[in-house]
Amino acid sequence: MEHFPEFVINHPFLFGGAALALTFTLVAEFRARRGPKPLSTGEAVLLMNHQNAVVLDVREANEYSAGHILNAINVPFSALKERMPQLDKYKDKPIIVCCKGGTQGLTAAAQLKDAGFTQARYLKNGVFAWTTDNLPLEK
Repeated sequence: MEHFPEFVINHPFLFGGAALALTFTLVAEFRARRGPKPLSTGEAVLLMNHQNAVVLDVREANEYSAGHILNAINVPFSALKERMPQLDKYKDKPIIVCCKGGTQGLTAAAQLKDAGFTQARYLKNGVFAWTTDNLPLEK
């Protein structure tokens, strides 16, 4: 440990890179712990059946009309911020956000959590996972 200051002085870029990598790792871990949690399709079905979870589909209207989870509410991701007040009645209910593949669902669930929707979660891998598991869609 006595040579540590000498190492830092002799290798500033190496030390700086390591410090930067550690910082990014800690920030990512912190965000992951406080962000919305993913749900498998099985967990989503349990929430829907036993806790009356609301399913929020953030795909565009044409994708939604091609097939969606039973009783899902369609609010396209592009309109989520402006239409969020319409969802206020669900603030204290479990919300399952789904999209095509999971990415927009995660982002939308994070926006909902930041807006006070404490039980917002997202369907991991979205509707793709739902159909892969042979679960039904309605048109």
